[in-house]
Amino acid sequence: MGGASGNLASKVDQKRDELTKTGRRVAQFLLAHPEDVAFGTVADVAGRCGVGVASVHRLAVQLDYTGFAQLQEAVRSEMTKRLRPSAEKIRAGSSGDIVERVLSTEAQNIESTLRAVDRSSLAAMVKMLIDHKRRVLVASGESSSGVMSQFAAEMSTLRPEVEMIRGNPVAAAAQVAAARRGDMMVVVDFHRYDAWLIDVVAQAERTGLHVWVVSDSRLSPLAKGAQHCFEVSAESVSPFDSHVGTLVFLGLVVAMVAESTRSTATKRVDSVEKAWREGGLLRES
Repeated sequence: MGGASGNLASKVDQKRDELTKTGRRVAQFLLAHPEDVAFGTVADVAGRCGVGVASVHRLAVQLDYTGFAQLQEAVRSEMTKRLRPSAEKIRAGSSGDIVERVLSTEAQNIESTLRAVDRSSLAAMVKMLIDHKRRVLVASGESSSGVMSQFAAEMSTLRPEVEMIRGNPVAAAAQVAAARRGDMMVVVDFHRYDAWLIDVVAQAERTGLHVWVVSDSRLSPLAKGAQHCFEVSAESVSPFDSHVGTLVFLGLVVAMVAESTRSTATKRVDSVEKAWREGGLLRES
């Protein structure tokens, strides 16, 4: 038996083509409802999935766990790791040359993030982003708000109707309510997720928006109502999450949108830059 090495999401990805229809249904529940898996019983999970207890055990074994108990232990362990606060990390300490450690960690973040990208999901996301009939809402937790502000600004330069949702719960709910069915929302947040953002994503899903989540785990509660969840690596030498993987992934999305809309995007970029220059907002040196 393979044991519990590797997280649940990666195991599901590896076995995806081998899963039965029932197995897929259970796997989707496991990924979308980690809290229910971590703190429920095998009977609870089976009941929520509308399958027998044996089907849950069978999937656990197929994913290389000894059974549901070991799968549950793995989910709890991953949740604990994801939720480990910065205050605990800073007390842990480390050794070795810090420049080399940062270089190694961030290089691994980039590689892990890009290798985890599902190409078909990415292509589907870009296809929606280049559809100018859709409004694009961009939302983020507090920790990644700077990264997403940059993404929103770059997308606004390439296409119309890109709107950043800020962290005021009432205003955010109003922005989502004003969106049209079929519009899309791109969301980024990491463990210790902002509660208001989880509520907004749930509202967006009820409103009929296409929700695309970028997070540090497919077990993220944000992924419950999302069409797709892209997992980025956020390991860090410091007590705080790294956003290098997120920047690289979002930069990839922007590059693909620019490549797919070269003619119209070029005109928009030229007009924006002209306005900046005429307004005296840019300097050559």
